[in-house]
Amino acid sequence: MKIVATSDWHGDVTTHGIRRFPEIAEAVNATVDRAIEEDADAYVFLGDLCNPDSGSCVFRVVRLAIEAETRLALRKIPSIWVAGNHDVIEDGSGESALSPLRGLGDAMVTVCEAPEELTLFGRNGGPATRFVVLPFTPTTHPYDPAGFVRSIRGADVVLSHLTEISGVEPGEEAKEMPRGRGIRLPVEDLKGAKVILNGHFHRRQKYGPIWIPGSLARLTFCEERHDPGYLVVDV
Repeated sequence: MKIVATSDWHGDVTTHGIRRFPEIAEAVNATVDRAIEEDADAYVFLGDLCNPDSGSCVFRVVRLAIEAETRLALRKIPSIWVAGNHDVIEDGSGESALSPLRGLGDAMVTVCEAPEELTLFGRNGGPATRFVVLPFTPTTHPYDPAGFVRSIRGADVVLSHLTEISGVEPGEEAKEMPRGRGIRLPVEDLKGAKVILNGHFHRRQKYGPIWIPGSLARLTFCEERHDPGYLVVDV
């Protein structure tokens, strides 16, 4: 199974008063182009579309996500959207900045605002791939990631937006752009997984079995040494 993984668009961000949306939108479209070119089996977004309370710019960012999803669906590429710490709405509703994608009513789109198990089949007759999705856990709708993982029969691919990973040093996502609280990824309970993909961290990196695609742009001046991008993963 071929997966295109992207994360941390932060389409509402400004850097010293300059809105970054045009640059981010161009990068998002490049990830969708790549998924189409690769005839990918799945496209995954690992969280942090935008802060829901950022103002009218939220509509523009959500439209970008809908346009990306629509292009993928037209090519029969399923997409999975994972809520991050910047996406959640802490009002008890359990909704997030990704919730409008549910309104499309498209079977090719899965929005994960709570932990889930999913099964996808390769588009060209490949075997079934089992996914476990671990979105950020808001204070108003918390869950125990380790407990959830232990309650299921395992997974081939883990998609998560958890904010603490032993051995991975936090960057500007926890300094200039903090939101929410620390939630640990239970790596010790995920040993059977072939691939673990985690959002949140803005620097693209690999740590043991964990792949972090990073953000699509350098969002702060302290990220000037980052190499923005996304991942194409074969499972």
